[in-house]
Amino acid sequence: MKFKLGNTRQYIEVEMVYTITRTSDETEFFLCTSEILEEYQITPSKFIKFLKQELSQDDPSYSPAFELWVSNKGIYTKTALKDLAKADIDSVQNIITAAGVINLQKKN
Repeated sequence: MKFKLGNTRQYIEVEMVYTITRTSDETEFFLCTSEILEEYQITPSKFIKFLKQELSQDDPSYSPAFELWVSNKGIYTKTALKDLAKADIDSVQNIITAAGVINLQKKN
């Protein structure tokens, strides 16, 4: 799918995008291209399961999914999650794919 980069007229081909809310009004977007998924040897469906916290730690894809998770840089801050003090998988709010949006916001 094509994802529009901010307020520009530029688009990038991605497999998925996931968002993380760092503060009440600050959302960061993380892109996953087919090339980066291939580099980490993980399928889009396995990474989505990881983001949804449905991938078993015993699954061979868990380790590469975790490495991608902590290494991927946000499109606005250009910061990897491993460089942030408070970055955990619970902060994923949405996963955007060609099939639609998966909303992971926790209901209180």
